[in-house]
Amino acid sequence: MENAEGCSVILEGLIQDVHTGCPIADAQVFCSGPAPLIKARSDAEGHFRLTGLSGGRWAVTVHKSPYTAQRRWYNFTEGLFLHIGMEIEALKDEVVTA
Repeated sequence: MENAEGCSVILEGLIQDVHTGCPIADAQVFCSGPAPLIKARSDAEGHFRLTGLSGGRWAVTVHKSPYTAQRRWYNFTEGLFLHIGMEIEALKDEVVTA
């Protein structure tokens, strides 16, 4: 299942709110590793799909304001089709008293 770039790793996933389980649309998903940065955005149901990845160690980072960013490390092997779920948490309001 090799793609046009000569890479054979496909990463799909679902981004959800850690407390409600609701999908998070328009979250930024970045993969950085042995090849140039690859990025995508989650759709209305929180799904994303990244192609063009090769085997090796990759950092998968998800970010959507006002949520905290989430990063996980994976070791991909050629021919891999991986489906992951990532939950992110909204930042808490901080009150500062002067």
